[in-house]
Amino acid sequence: MRGRPKAELVLSESEREQLQAWSRRRKTAQALALRSRIVLSCASGTSNKVVAETLGVTPQTVTKWRARFLKQRLRRVARRTPTRCARSVSMSLRHLGVYIQ
Repeated sequence: MRGRPKAELVLSESEREQLQAWSRRRKTAQALALRSRIVLSCASGTSNKVVAETLGVTPQTVTKWRARFLKQRLRRVARRTPTRCARSVSMSLRHLGVYIQ
């Protein structure tokens, strides 16, 4: 393995379901959908480089969102959503018992 070792990203079933919902839902902000796809791909064991190539982003973007998810889980992925989607995202997170401040 080349480069720095990366922490394993393991999702709970509820996190996986929420990320899949965000990535597939038509009304989800595209930025949130992309972040969800990045985290889902990383959780499947795919390398950052392959995830970046597949999703059309830079490896640095994948590294950033992997690290942010590991640190703050769903709260961090959902935090930077546009105002028009913030309410539905907050409601979805509340359903999982996660509260955004």
